Parts: sequence; C-alpha cells; structure tokens
Amino acid sequence: MLVQLYGTLRGESGVRQIDVSLPDAATVDSALSAALAQEPRAAAVLLDSAGRLRQNLMILRNGRDISWLQGMDTPLTAPDRLDLFLQTGGQRAFAVD
Repeated sequence: MLVQLYGTLRGESGVRQIDVSLPDAATVDSALSAALAQEPRAAAVLLDSAGRLRQNLMILRNGRDISWLQGMDTPLTAPDRLDLFLQTGGQRAFAVD
C-alpha cells in the first residue's frame, strides 16, 4: 500500500511516498507505524516531541477522512492509499460566527 505525504510534510521531510507491505488485518495505525519505521525522515515531521502523531495531521484513506471512518483503527487492504496533510487555518474561511 502507498502512503503519500503532501505540502509542508513533503517539503520538510524530503519524502514523497512510502510503499508499505501490509500484513493481514492491517489498520491505519499499523500501516503508519510500518511507514515511519521504514522512513525515519517522515517520522521527524509526522510526530510531535512526545513521539505521537501531530494533532493537526489529516489522514485520508482513498480520499476519505479516517475520522469519519474508524479513525486509526480503520482497516486497510493492499490496494488502499493513505494521503497525509497538515491541516491549516483554511477551515475558518467557512465558519459562521
């Protein structure tokens, strides 16, 4: 399966994509753990100082935000793709006061 980094994540890490082999019953959590172990440069920008995924990280599985699925427990299969972005303040433009 493919893990792709976009925007600032790609620029700061120098990593565009990570190809990860998935075991049976893989989840977003296990796939990201494998990707970070395989590519430490990506870990430097995806993890905070405590070693946890950054709070402003958006993760999409095949174009769908995992927060609308099963979060980090969302199941994955080999043809799936994870896209990682940093959330920005752009959402504020559509907020209603």
